[in-house]
Amino acid sequence: MALLDIEGIEDIEEDEYEDEEEGKFSVLLVTTSKNDFAKALKEIEKLEFRIVSFELIRKANDHIAVDDSTSEKLEKLVTNLEDHDDVDAVWTNIKEK
Repeated sequence: MALLDIEGIEDIEEDEYEDEEEGKFSVLLVTTSKNDFAKALKEIEKLEFRIVSFELIRKANDHIAVDDSTSEKLEKLVTNLEDHDDVDAVWTNIKEK
């Protein structure tokens, strides 16, 4: 069975990951719906892939383009929110340049 054959997997992207012990290495970013997350994770584990991390995230369907001035303000806002002790995660739908 290949990753693409696992029910619930919507997308697979190749990326790089870096840690202090092993340096840079290739990883696969697997996207599922929140309803299929646990089932897909179990199936990936059965295929004996090394799982570096897994988490539920919010991913925007529609991205919004903003001008440079607004982009700078939003970047400051997001940074301040991420630095706040009571905030676990911050998501936006702003289109990256």
